[in-house]
Amino acid sequence: IDHYAGSMSIAESVLTISWPDEVVYKSNVQEIFCTAIQGKDHSPTLGPNDVLLSPVVYASPCIAILRKPITIEIPHCALIDSGGWQVTVVKNSSFLSERPQWEPLASWQWPKMGQQENC
Repeated sequence: IDHYAGSMSIAESVLTISWPDEVVYKSNVQEIFCTAIQGKDHSPTLGPNDVLLSPVVYASPCIAILRKPITIEIPHCALIDSGGWQVTVVKNSSFLSERPQWEPLASWQWPKMGQQENC
């Protein structure tokens, strides 16, 4: 990633990374590694009513010095229009060689069709 806005697609995993202008200082370049990981060893533990909707994404280095957020687009299989979903994004800051320590990052809930959301 350099000083100019751009994007990159990773065809094998269908991930897209995009970044705005000036995400790093003008004279700098920041290398970013991003891939989709297969296998249960690196997936969050799921409860009986939970479903993994997207691939697990590994991005590194976690100490990257970025001046603005980057966006990682991840394909998923949730049909949000049907409602009744609670979607939670989780993060794991441990290394691949360590046991994952998953923490919630953000959560959204969509009501079932025909139910109104309490505003």
